[in-house]
Amino acid sequence: MMGPTIQGLQALMDKDPSAMLGRPTHNSGHYVSTMNPSPRVFPIPLYNPDDYDLGKKTGRNATLNVTGFTRLLPR
Repeated sequence: MMGPTIQGLQALMDKDPSAMLGRPTHNSGHYVSTMNPSPRVFPIPLYNPDDYDLGKKTGRNATLNVTGFTRLLPR
């Protein structure tokens, strides 16, 4: 489903066309936008894969324990 994915990302980028990712500092990019918050930046939950694997191995429904968040910055 590459086409719909690319179209969805392009639609997000079109909502804030002047935004840009600046120079990386300490392994993270500096995001520049005139909108706050920019529709191009959104959180993605991170989970502990060990908890997920343990649940699957013991026959119970897998539990996703959210351990943090990262962000997606479509370019």
